[in-house]
Amino acid sequence: MFRRLNPLDETSTEERKALLKISFPSLMSQCRWTKPFESHYYALNDNKAKVDNLRKALRHSLPRHLTYSRAERGRRAREFEEGEPPHEISAVVDRLARLILALVGGGFLIVPMMIMAINPSQTKSLVTASVGTLLFSCAISLGLNSTNSETMVSTATYAAVLVVFVGITTTNLTQKI
Repeated sequence: MFRRLNPLDETSTEERKALLKISFPSLMSQCRWTKPFESHYYALNDNKAKVDNLRKALRHSLPRHLTYSRAERGRRAREFEEGEPPHEISAVVDRLARLILALVGGGFLIVPMMIMAINPSQTKSLVTASVGTLLFSCAISLGLNSTNSETMVSTATYAAVLVVFVGITTTNLTQKI
């Protein structure tokens, strides 16, 4: 992570050193032989939030008064008035995104299970589990900012849950026959 940070230019570095010297004068006298403020100065990438596609879509489609937090609205009043999207994620956008994800996640489990439970057959259960897993993996990889391993683990876990349900419905079918 630190390797990707951008070094500050010389002017900004000197400004930071001067500010630190003013803020911590005791270090200047106690540690003068070690030169505590002679170091490398780097900037964090930027303060714009790196967000998933759902939060991006909500941030651009919801009304501005919902997408800007009160603090950001105060700091960026001009951008707020000009209709620019916020840099931060407001509590409203974050909660709405979590609600949507919870409902969609529940739907990804409940809908295939209902399809498999109504007039069950092994073929229908296997096709439903396969299509459901394919759709789930597409939604995870395209809709969320997740690493390859997170995508793989979540897809495998989802498939395992559906396969257990396939096993249960198949066992019930053989017992009825």
